[in-house]
Amino acid sequence: MIVALKCSMCNANLQVNDSMTMGSCEYCGTPYKIKGAGQPTEGAPAAQMPEDIIFARWEPDGFYYPGRLSEKMDDFAQSATVLFLDGHGAVVERRHIIFSLDEALSTLAMQGNWRHGGVFFKGRVTGSSPMVMHYDDGDVEQVELKQLRGVRPGEKPKGLLSRLIGS
Repeated sequence: MIVALKCSMCNANLQVNDSMTMGSCEYCGTPYKIKGAGQPTEGAPAAQMPEDIIFARWEPDGFYYPGRLSEKMDDFAQSATVLFLDGHGAVVERRHIIFSLDEALSTLAMQGNWRHGGVFFKGRVTGSSPMVMHYDDGDVEQVELKQLRGVRPGEKPKGLLSRLIGS
């Protein structure tokens, strides 16, 4: 049986055979484990979040954004090249990389890019496929991973106001 999936990275519509246990997006290459593969399902199975996603600090603004390591990082490396989901890349110190999506969602104060409009609001993320952002003002929307950013509690990001006043 052919089932439909939606890529969590590029939002492409995909069709896969439900007997597959692994797959990847034909457009962006994001790997997936298929939930319920090989078993009868009700409706289309949802793709799980890619395992290689990390959150890393983007130094120009101090926020943590989702990305991938450009290569496997050994235990002694003090930094790594991160390829952020928006296409930017940077060398990031190990102490500014969170290696698990679950850890990032539970330790960072998250913000969502409301309706992809370029304006971020604070909130809490639930679920993984689909991810849902519960904004502090009561609004709720389904979000893609690339819509998220976060900051460690107690850290102040380098926003426009801080650049203007020189702090």
